[in-house]
Amino acid sequence: VLADERLAVPAAQAPQRVVVEYSSPNVAKEMHVGHLRTTIVGDAIARILEFLGHEVIRDNHVGDWGTPFGMLIEHLLDLGEEAAARDDSSVSDLTAFYQAARAKFDSDEAFAERSRRRVVSLQAGDGETLRLWQVLVDVSKRYFNAVYDRMGITLTDDDIKGESFYNAMLPQVCDDLEAAGIATISEGALCAFPPGFKGRDGEPLPVILRKTDGGYNYSTSDLATVRYRVENEHIDRAIYVVGAPQSLHFQMVFAVARMAGWLTGEVRAEHAQIGNVLGTDG
Repeated sequence: VLADERLAVPAAQAPQRVVVEYSSPNVAKEMHVGHLRTTIVGDAIARILEFLGHEVIRDNHVGDWGTPFGMLIEHLLDLGEEAAARDDSSVSDLTAFYQAARAKFDSDEAFAERSRRRVVSLQAGDGETLRLWQVLVDVSKRYFNAVYDRMGITLTDDDIKGESFYNAMLPQVCDDLEAAGIATISEGALCAFPPGFKGRDGEPLPVILRKTDGGYNYSTSDLATVRYRVENEHIDRAIYVVGAPQSLHFQMVFAVARMAGWLTGEVRAEHAQIGNVLGTDG
């Protein structure tokens, strides 16, 4: 037995509430190596922070909302819903399921039109569409948990707050940013232009909040997430364990959140960047 179980590492003198966002796979898609890396690194960060005495909120921000779900739900209906319940079904092979749905969407205009109508139903909260969406979420959770169990990861279903969780908050985010003069209409889209971010042409870079078709962006969801974590979970610190290509995205989202007063000087938001693993094609 170790004489000092803490290995001479002192506990934090001022424990904090820290949210660690990691793993974040997509529903109806298999995890790729990037997801596995953020899962391992995120779990390590969460465990270390807990060892130091901080209160850690694990957050699995799964991709469980948006336009692909129209196509996926319609493909599920074509296969037969009972197929999803079987572990040996085509639905449980998530990669094949997604690719088949995508191929049908690209080649069959009638299927594509059905899929587009289904997205509208999903976003409108249609009960039957939400039930079918939940079938896909449940199949995916079984797969995620099998991977997490094998890797010894401490995430549970209770740690999932996917994009769908924040969906109802997005109109208010846009309204409040527009009312504060932070967001304006630019070329038909609602955009915020945080100072200091410019494109190669020297023009200000936008954070697009609401597209010209009325749909929302990842940025809108991430701003709703920041606001919820500060106002509802009362965090002191947020660590996003996400791939390095998202660096500019997070810098700009954090900048807009600070402009809005949702991220204050007392709350630290950090992007723990994970490098890319590239295939032979680069």
